[in-house]
Amino acid sequence: MGASNASIRAIIDMSVIKEGFGCSDEELFEKCRFDLPVRKALALFSLCDVVPSIDTYYLLRRRIYEYENRHGVNLMEKSFEQLTGNQLSRFKIFDKSVRMDSKLIGSNITGYLRHFSWVYQRPGRERHASFEPQAQKASPSFLEEGDAQKMMCRLNSETIAEKISSLGRLISRVLKRLAETATCYDLRRRVFHEQYEAVKGQVILQPKEDIAATSVQNPNDPDADYREKGDQVNITETCDDADEQTDKPNLIVNVQVKPASAADNGYPEDALTTIREKASADKTEKVYADGAYQSKDNREFAEKNLVELITKIIQIRSGDEGR
Repeated sequence: MGASNASIRAIIDMSVIKEGFGCSDEELFEKCRFDLPVRKALALFSLCDVVPSIDTYYLLRRRIYEYENRHGVNLMEKSFEQLTGNQLSRFKIFDKSVRMDSKLIGSNITGYLRHFSWVYQRPGRERHASFEPQAQKASPSFLEEGDAQKMMCRLNSETIAEKISSLGRLISRVLKRLAETATCYDLRRRVFHEQYEAVKGQVILQPKEDIAATSVQNPNDPDADYREKGDQVNITETCDDADEQTDKPNLIVNVQVKPASAADNGYPEDALTTIREKASADKTEKVYADGAYQSKDNREFAEKNLVELITKIIQIRSGDEGR
């Protein structure tokens, strides 16, 4: 393949910056070219320093994804662990005391894709055949993309709302064009009335909380219901528990992402094992967490590894108060 034409570190930094700003890929490259603080973060100190090309940016991200699928190794996670270990050593931060907590995270991409997916999962010829000439002219941004996943990479939160609203207007035009006996008429009508409403001739997107769980999620399975669960992320960070650490920054030493159905008490053992094996040579002595992290297995694990598990109120099930 030849020598790389860009710094891998710079491309990874760009991915971090993109998530931090919540911007589209186009806006990311705009910032990398003209935003001086962003350029400084990428070590592009001279105006002559060139930003990695967008093709190189996508190629590395694709290879990281393919490597994990092939070998089961998350290279981003390994880089995080190595960087964390170096920071603990360089800044002399002790991780003998850590605290952890979890938070539910919703995937905006998943939420937005359910609005777009029905368009892209229909055969292209069928899509165009059902559009009146005016609608065909207004629809290239949706139909030429061919893949809703790729479309989302170039959008930010502001343009997403406009795209979804435009899609509603497009569906409305299609419904007026189609006969009620046409193929997929009922499905398209159902999508429109579940996601949008017409007010004085204007198509308005319904608030997310007003959309029923039984709304159409997949054009290939109209009976499939929707349940917003998302994922949850568990963060473990160092905390001030000694006088010599008072002025030290707290450092995130472990991140775990699991389905929303995962219990909090399933995180401590994996987190502590990972920290000890991959991030730090110090042995964690104290863990601060809330009551949801309590369990018999965690107490036994903590006792076996000489770790003091300090939790708040122990959570109990309703009806167990008297036991």
